[in-house]
Amino acid sequence: MKYVFNSHYHGDHTFGNQIFEDVTIISTSLTRDLHAEQNVIIDLNKEQVEMQLYLNQLEQRIMTESDPVLLESLDSQFKEMSKVHASLPELRIVLPSLTFNDKLVIHGTCRTIELYCYGGGHTPSDAFLYLPEEKIVFMGDLVLENLHPPIFNSQQFIDNLSKVDAMDIQTIIPGHGNIVTKDQIGVISQYLQHLNMRVASSLEKGESLEQILSTNIPKEYANWTGVDGYKRNLTIVYNEHKEK
Repeated sequence: MKYVFNSHYHGDHTFGNQIFEDVTIISTSLTRDLHAEQNVIIDLNKEQVEMQLYLNQLEQRIMTESDPVLLESLDSQFKEMSKVHASLPELRIVLPSLTFNDKLVIHGTCRTIELYCYGGGHTPSDAFLYLPEEKIVFMGDLVLENLHPPIFNSQQFIDNLSKVDAMDIQTIIPGHGNIVTKDQIGVISQYLQHLNMRVASSLEKGESLEQILSTNIPKEYANWTGVDGYKRNLTIVYNEHKEK
């Protein structure tokens, strides 16, 4: 192995870097900075205590939750964070050693690999890996399958996906979920647009955030997982609109 690629700074995509210290780790310049700033562990004991409290809260919700979709989300989150908690004493933050801003091309002996960043959306900087000959793209968390995508900025997210949609793509490897076709870009874009229209319509009626959050999840997104993902994203989009 010669290269490891960090699509963005979140721990589930960067904490494994310490296993690959002997190879070139690649990310955008901003992702490297965010990884260094946001993922640092200053006080291990405090981090362990806070994460254990979070795990306890998840466990309590699992014991009382009856909704099967939310229960699946909670269980998945609990298992993932339990593994992170157990690994904290050995966790070391290893930063990328090669960075780029907009595009990086690696010409290998068997294929060409293109790395792109059109900005952010899921995080302030979201990059993806494209195999032009195979028409395959590894999208990080810009495209997910049956999962509410955490949002940093919804309009940047939409703009980013619009640019990706113009590329010659057939197959998408999402950051989480099963392999999908290019159509999944439209699914995520439509979801983001739905959130914006839902919030805009409610604000025109003078509805509060609490009223917005009290509505049912549309049936096309009802089976998507992610702990409180729909309400979390409505809240983020609501705050975006209030700041305009």
